[in-house]
Order: sequence, then structure tokens, then C-alpha cells
Amino acid sequence: MSVQRWMLPPEVPKYPVTISYRDTIVSIGSCFSEHIAHHMSAHKWKVCINPFGILYNPLSVGRALQRVAKCRLYDVSELVSDGELWHSWDHHGRFSHPDPDVVVRRINAEVERAHRYLKEARWLFVTLGTAYVFQLESNGTVVANCHKFPSHYFRRRRLRVSECVDALSEALRAVRQLNPAVQVLLTVSPVRHVRDGLIANTRSKSVLHLAVEEIVERKEGVYYFPAYELLIDVLRDYRFYESDRVHPSREAIEYIWQQMHDHLLDESTREVYAEVHKIRMALEHRPLHPDTASYRRFVGSLLRQMELVEQKWGIDFSEEKALYNVHQVDTEGKEGAK
Repeated sequence: MSVQRWMLPPEVPKYPVTISYRDTIVSIGSCFSEHIAHHMSAHKWKVCINPFGILYNPLSVGRALQRVAKCRLYDVSELVSDGELWHSWDHHGRFSHPDPDVVVRRINAEVERAHRYLKEARWLFVTLGTAYVFQLESNGTVVANCHKFPSHYFRRRRLRVSECVDALSEALRAVRQLNPAVQVLLTVSPVRHVRDGLIANTRSKSVLHLAVEEIVERKEGVYYFPAYELLIDVLRDYRFYESDRVHPSREAIEYIWQQMHDHLLDESTREVYAEVHKIRMALEHRPLHPDTASYRRFVGSLLRQMELVEQKWGIDFSEEKALYNVHQVDTEGKEGAK
């Protein structure tokens, strides 16, 4: 009996553009965006992933895109201290450090790197997680991360659709001023924010969906990919979640990626991906007996595969090849001179 009997068919739009291996990609937003972007990076796309760290709300995403597009660097005066670490209200905690100069140096290095990527990017992926924001009581600034500061520092509210549309539209204008040719793929994260409560989470996601719909209707070269619907409405089963019943499982992420693969990659790109994926699977092989002749033959065969794909498609496997001691394996898969 076909499994399709037990699930709704996926509803993915037909896109007038495709993603190729020649395309540089910038991905920004929630943790779900990192899953897809890391998968693409592992399969040899040139991807800049979350230069501000994980961001959830549209205002923080919009502010990050503006600063990257304009390459507006940070200084120490924009940081805050909790007495032990220095933080940026615009950034994830992975940038925090006891030395404020280290924080600024890390942040600005990422701003400059992302600016270079965005300037040549063919695609910008934006994944929104929640319409709820925390604002500083002192001045009303929306923060990307509370950094475990006391709750009385903040007030919490849900954004209006118009606020999301305005913030993202202004950010996309800045992006297009830098790179008029960039295509934008918007998604709403299927990760549920259960701390808000299921009802509040649904309302929050509804705000994001309405905002995304308005932006897609307003702007050329902006598209929606239904990652949220693929998990919530097509898979629809807790088997496709991690044990926290919130984050999608590896199988769910693979399914969502497969839909991107089928609907956004052209035929030649899918062919390249298949060859790269075969090599990626081989690279995950962990031998029980690495000193055997059979393993050296395996390595020799794998090296030849990488070289063939490099020559045929221009894919760079130099990092992967460096993991092996190529002096011990010749191109025929035989033992070489040590």
C-alpha cells in the first residue's frame, strides 16, 4: 500500500528561477535556516550562514541585513556587560566574551565577510521563527537575544503584520541597492515556540505568514518556500520531530531538503549534487581497520572520485582530500611510498 495514501501531497510552487552550483548563497534567520544551509555547504555550495548567529524575529533579521548590506561596523559603545561577559543586543550569545574588543572584532569580521558574500550572492535565504519580540524597557529597542539578563530589563509583545512587512521591505531595499540581482527565498520556520504556548505560537506564525505573503506580492524576485507546511501539514506526525516534540528530526529535514532539491534545482545541478552526495556518504565511512590494504584501496577509489568531480564540475574537494594521507595511496589504489 502506497504511503501517499496516508499523507497529503506536498504543495510547492513552481519557481521561475533555479539554484545552481555557481550560485553564492547568504542564509539568515532561525535555527531551521542553519539546517538547510549547513546541508548545502556540506555539499559544496558557497554559503554564508547566519553572520549574526541565530535570529528569530523579523525586526532583528531586518536590522542585521541592513548592517551587512551597508557594511556598518560595530564599536564597543554598542555592547552591554552583565559583569562577566560583554554582549551585543543584535547578536547570538556565541559572540559574547569577557573582553569587549574581542566581541567587536568577531562581530565586525562577520559583518565584513557577509557583506562580501551578499555583494556577489545569487540567493538570499531568510527564515523567520517568531513574531514575538523582547524590547528594552529603557528605550524600546528590540533585542535579538536577551543574554539571560533579568526579566525586568524587557517587555514582551507580538509584532503586527505591518511592522514585519516594513522592517523586511526596508532591509530588502538595502540588499538590492548593494546587489540588484539577488533572488530572495523566504520561509517560516516549522520549529514551534512552545514556551509561548501552542495558541500564541499559532498566532505568531500566522503573523509571519501574512507578512511574507505581502512581501512576496509586493516585490519582484522574492519567493516563498513552504517549509512550515511541509512539516506541519504534510508529514504531520511526532515521528518527524526530535524528542523535544518541537524541532524537526533528521528525516524531516531531509524530506524538506528533498522538496527544495526537486523544485529549485535544475537538472544539471541535481546531477552534480548526486555525485557530491555519493562522495559525502563515503567520507562518513569510519574504518575499523585503517591500516589494511582494503581500506587503502577504498581511499584510493574515493580520491579518484573526488578528482573526477573536480575536473568535470569544478567542485573543490581540497579540504576533504587533505584529511587523507595521499602519499600512502596512489591513483591506482595501491600502496605508495611512505
